[in-house]
Amino acid sequence: MDKLIADIQGQCKPDDIIIFPDMTLIAVVGRGMARTKGISGRIFTALANNGIRIRMISQDSSELNLIIAVGKNDFNKAIETV
Repeated sequence: MDKLIADIQGQCKPDDIIIFPDMTLIAVVGRGMARTKGISGRIFTALANNGIRIRMISQDSSELNLIIAVGKNDFNKAIETV
């Protein structure tokens, strides 16, 4: 891990690097997502209603995929929810 951080600092020169341990990423992917209004809201609402805290959200400009980070302990419950 230390070598990876040193490589990132050396090549990218970021202002800061913050590491969040014990997180998992879930990718929701589908061509129909871009044409479906409210799909992100439904996913986020379902996760919230099941007590799952969303730690990070990333969506590409094509709207074909949505990446959600949740705690490692919430992974299975989040997969079932989505």
